[in-house]
Formats: sequence, C-alpha cells, structure tokens
Amino acid sequence: KIALLLPLQDQYRAASQTLLNGFMAGFYEFSARSEDTPEVRIYDSAARPLQEVFEEALSAGAEMIIGPVRSAGVRSLVGLEQLPVPTLSLNRIDMQELEGPINLFQFGLSPLDEMDQIAERALLLGKRRVLLIAPELGWGRRASEYFEQIWKARGGAIVNAVRYPATVRDFSTLLKAPLHIDASEARGLELKRFINSRLTTRARRRQDIDLVV
Repeated sequence: KIALLLPLQDQYRAASQTLLNGFMAGFYEFSARSEDTPEVRIYDSAARPLQEVFEEALSAGAEMIIGPVRSAGVRSLVGLEQLPVPTLSLNRIDMQELEGPINLFQFGLSPLDEMDQIAERALLLGKRRVLLIAPELGWGRRASEYFEQIWKARGGAIVNAVRYPATVRDFSTLLKAPLHIDASEARGLELKRFINSRLTTRARRRQDIDLVV
C-alpha cells in the first residue's frame, strides 16, 4: 500500500500533475508485467497540514509514503525522531545540521542536482570543453549559471553558451554560429566563387567541443 502526497492546488498544481503523470505511467508499466501490484492512494496535501495528511495515510494502512513536495514539509519530517514507514520526499533540504529519521529518503528533483551529476560524470569521462544550451527561463538560467560555476571551478571550459526563447522549436539556425557551421558555409561559398561554381561543399562543425549540455 503506497500513499502519494501531492499539493494538487494553487502554484504547485502543474508540478504535482507532472509528478502524478510520471508516477502513474510507471505504475501501469509495472502492473502490466507483474501480478504483485501495489495499491496506490493519492492525497491532496495543499489545503491541510502535512502531519494531518500523513497520519490519515498511515491510518489507511500505507506501508510507504511518497511526498511531500514542499521544502517546508520535508523540513517538518526531518525534525521527527522516527518515521513508521519508508518515506520518499519529492524535495530536499540541506542536511548538514540535521540527521533526520532513518526512514526518510530525499529525492530532490532539482535541476541543480542534475547539473552536479552531469558535471561529475563528464569529468570522469575526460570531457573538458562544453557547449552549453539552455532555455531563457528562470530554471534554465539558474541551472546554466550554476553549471558554468561548478564546471569552471573543476577545471572545465565553457566554449560557448546559448540561451534560447521557450518558443524555439528548430535549433538548426540557432546553433549554426556557436558550432561554427555558418563560418564553414561561408568558406564553401568563397571557394565556389573563386574556384568553380559547380564545386560541391559540405559544412563542418567545429571540432574542439567535447560535450554539449
């Protein structure tokens, strides 16, 4: 028996719906290949105190709890001496000053955590020179600026950084300049002009990029 605690109203509604869609997709995929299907109950934690929702889920027989999403909810769980069932939070807080109960597992879903993991993996693979592409949105800017900071601190280089509007769907034009494809096309045109108009050319990208993030 699994309880899923999500704030399904107000400013967290869209994020919670995305989490719910992903969870249920995984649930149905698992159910299709297993006879031992868990029972899932969904609780809206937006309008009630987290402790009240938590206790309701436990009273209904939950053997595992997934949530909360809000960082304040995670902090309230960290302050407890123990949790009766394994609890997977969908946010995380800095644990340097707090130990937290044994049954609490923090799953941050943070773009900054992902940047840390990408940087660590890339360095292990010997990558050093990066082309960074990020959306011109709040989370995209925060994530890309954070990546630049940690990447340079670890001895990596940002060859170029491209930020694009959320409306962009075709990246071919956007990436011509940072990949130097436009310069390659220009050289091809110069060769055709001065050598042979029937010359066949093919644009090439720059070769000094180890990784695109």
